[in-house]
Amino acid sequence: MASVAKETIYAPPPGPPPPRSHIAPPAASATTPGTATQPPLTQLLPTNSPIPLDHLSLAGWYPIPLSNPEYEPIHKAYSDLFALSEAFFALPDTSPEKTDHRPTPANKLLEKGPKSWHTEDGWSMIPGEKQLLSVRHARHAPLGDVREGLAKAWKVTGPFLHGIMKNIALSVGLGEGVFDEMIEPCLILPGSEGEDGEVDASPTLMRMFRYDRPVATVDSEGEGEPGVEPKIVSEAHRDLGLITLVIGHSPGLEVFYPPSFNAPQGAWLPIEEEELEEGLSSADGLTATIMTGEALARLTNRRYRPGMHRVLVHPDEQPYRFSLVYALRPASSAVLTTETFQSAVTGLYPDAAKLEGKTGGVLMNDIASRLFNVNIGVEKREAQKRRMAEAKLVAEED
Repeated sequence: MASVAKETIYAPPPGPPPPRSHIAPPAASATTPGTATQPPLTQLLPTNSPIPLDHLSLAGWYPIPLSNPEYEPIHKAYSDLFALSEAFFALPDTSPEKTDHRPTPANKLLEKGPKSWHTEDGWSMIPGEKQLLSVRHARHAPLGDVREGLAKAWKVTGPFLHGIMKNIALSVGLGEGVFDEMIEPCLILPGSEGEDGEVDASPTLMRMFRYDRPVATVDSEGEGEPGVEPKIVSEAHRDLGLITLVIGHSPGLEVFYPPSFNAPQGAWLPIEEEELEEGLSSADGLTATIMTGEALARLTNRRYRPGMHRVLVHPDEQPYRFSLVYALRPASSAVLTTETFQSAVTGLYPDAAKLEGKTGGVLMNDIASRLFNVNIGVEKREAQKRRMAEAKLVAEED
């Protein structure tokens, strides 16, 4: 995941967040963002999507009812993977299951892969924030139960998100198969089914996270109630790809609710908290949230906004928060053209957003070059922010 270098994030307004009954889309602009001369566009077209696409398009996120029987395969796969994830992260940091799967050095990257993706292969840790295992190929995970669990979760999640992408295509007036070329190569974890020969890593990835909760504090004499100061362990950011599924086992994920009539500056919503969700997406303690990414925003001329989110954890009896993420990204070889994605709903693409001459890999490289990575060390992250701020100043001067 990555985030913009200079992002204006407003503090939540006074009082509690909007009640669950008000999770409804904010008012939509009549013109496509960034194109002041565009005529008014039609609304999203109706589809049979299991989630409300009007909300998803405008907010960039929506919780799904994981307790519904139709989601049982996802619930089962991720319940099993959570148990495996907890056991994996409990291993010593010097264990070969971790150290043998460190991120790939940049000079060993496949030429087709985006330059920043070497941070997305294998196990890594950021002291004081998190440990994570990032998997784009079976070789990035240790042999055995963890690898098998990731492959099973991947196999049920890919088709589920592909179905949502078909409805998204229909909602903007495109054929339901318009995204197939960039999605179908990514539906199976590469290397997990005994493929013949060398198989490239996928741009799509799964991640297992273990976030460190803050340590409870007491006064200087060792007395008093434990402190309740929360801690941000993943800065506010938007995902790079098309669409993401986040499964949580305890509260921590917060999504940004765009400005609306009852929250004029927008608000952070703790989407995994039971009192907000009213059981909508909870099943045996697990929650599920769909989020849209920057690639989908580009391909739909920003009719679908990327969802802003962060992870904020509170002290708890349990020292860690675990989560599992599946990020669907366009296949690197997929050929893109503006005409393919332009419709009466998306409107005309501004020159800077046109897709001619790009592939899925080029698009992802372009997006990644404009964002900083929230899953690398703090010093490197801050250096990325500084470089991008300097580049922005140079561009503005030109």
